[in-house]
Amino acid sequence: MQIVCVLIAALLAVVRCEKTEREAAFAARQLLDSTIHAELSSIVKSSEKPNANGYVYGSLEYIAPDCTSNNGDVLLYLADMSMEGGNVQADSSHVSLTIRDLTYYNDSRDRKPGVMDRARLSLMGEVSVVPDELVRICFSLEWQGHKRLFPELQLPQVERCFFTVHPDAKYWKYAHVFRFWLLKPRDIYWVGGFGSRHYIGWIGIDLYRSETSETKLVNQPRRRRSSSK
Repeated sequence: MQIVCVLIAALLAVVRCEKTEREAAFAARQLLDSTIHAELSSIVKSSEKPNANGYVYGSLEYIAPDCTSNNGDVLLYLADMSMEGGNVQADSSHVSLTIRDLTYYNDSRDRKPGVMDRARLSLMGEVSVVPDELVRICFSLEWQGHKRLFPELQLPQVERCFFTVHPDAKYWKYAHVFRFWLLKPRDIYWVGGFGSRHYIGWIGIDLYRSETSETKLVNQPRRRRSSSK
């Protein structure tokens, strides 16, 4: 009976629309904790194509909440050779991450809310490389001037956070140079859906960090689809 009550309460929490900034902050943390990929926007800095410099470049990325702090920071795993990897190395202070409620695609109801009436979250801030010994020794002069390192983050802890959600990503480093990056949001914007039913607006950073999502109410598949037919 107790389990049934918990499930009913969870369903009611999902159905109830967020109306206040605090409710939106809690919903934002729920969305982050239940989403496995998002769109990273970075500023193009390219010596290969200078006329593209200054444009905003969007890329689909695996993400994982930083489970070492549980304060709403986000882990990314980027290749040095990628466009986004080069962009954040050149400008780490102007980055945003857009996270969307993707349950629309698994909703089989005939009269389901449209994709524009689903939640989306924008986290704007700076990213910093998560240091390991190789980064400390080999790249200290290159990175110290314009990147803040976070020595309290240890690479094994970060790997557990990320590879638990994305086990396939642990093999990428054998093909190219990949680094973990930590996104620390400075500004948060929430669009819960249509404004008549949902909160739309800025969420204070302190409120966002203080709200935690102990229960993941919106779940997405967290494993790769089997290749067997």
